[in-house]
Amino acid sequence: MSLEQRVTTLENQNRETNERLNNIEISVKNTQKDIQKLFLHSARHELAIESFRQETRERFEKIDERFEKIDGRFEKIDGRFEKIDERFDKIDERFDKIEDTLAIIVNHLQN
Repeated sequence: MSLEQRVTTLENQNRETNERLNNIEISVKNTQKDIQKLFLHSARHELAIESFRQETRERFEKIDERFEKIDGRFEKIDGRFEKIDERFDKIDERFDKIEDTLAIIVNHLQN
């Protein structure tokens, strides 16, 4: 093989190698773009999840606050019922005294 043929062959091989390298570079760039897109999508997804978690926490905190208010109201109602029970006990005592007094009066009148 002559020197010119060898040079031509090497030039062709060099051209083919350069084309292959260019294809590999393009493939790598596309892959990098795809990875960036996936990363951005994943980051957006993570942000959306964190936002949802934060909103959920805030909602549960509000619900907890409402339950605390309701518990406070129930405690007030329980206190009122206790006062009502005390009043009924006093009324029962008064009726017992009235009954005792009436029994004494009836016994006194019968004798």
